[in-house]
Amino acid sequence: MMQFDPAMADLAALRERRLATPDPGARPIIRSITPDDGPALTEMALRCSPDSIRHRFHAPLTGAEPSRLTALLRGRGAIITLVADVDGAVVGIATLHRSGRGAAEVAVLVEDRWQAGGVGTRLLSHLMRHAAQHGIRTVDADVQREQGFLIDRLLRGVPDAAASFDGPVATLHLPVGPAS
Repeated sequence: MMQFDPAMADLAALRERRLATPDPGARPIIRSITPDDGPALTEMALRCSPDSIRHRFHAPLTGAEPSRLTALLRGRGAIITLVADVDGAVVGIATLHRSGRGAAEVAVLVEDRWQAGGVGTRLLSHLMRHAAQHGIRTVDADVQREQGFLIDRLLRGVPDAAASFDGPVATLHLPVGPAS
């Protein structure tokens, strides 16, 4: 039987408060995912709104088993999967998958309360550096057209970025700079 530890209880309460009301000055740590991140990733997925999940997967996944959602987010076969971590809680995830010679696809999900605070930008920036190190010249991101603000942000934020449109989806083609 586990003994109650008041210090651990206080840390857990602090973590929950920070997740519920993100500190505008808090900067999550961006790091590679580990096998131990499964429970934190599942918790993040459960905190995300159905709209955020739909934007990430381009389909509603309401009713999906949390373990299935976690497996999808991990990105099996990814070149790299990164998470944004705040006090051991995952608040964002990004994957990079090779899609062809010199090209890769990126997918990002940031928990609703942490959106519009630069977490997705930081995850993408780290992925772009990894892409360069793996000899990838172009990263593609499929974004639903209804997310015009995101399309605009990526087209303005990445030099020489281009977009192609197919129905409700915009594919953004992001050139990768040289490896540093």
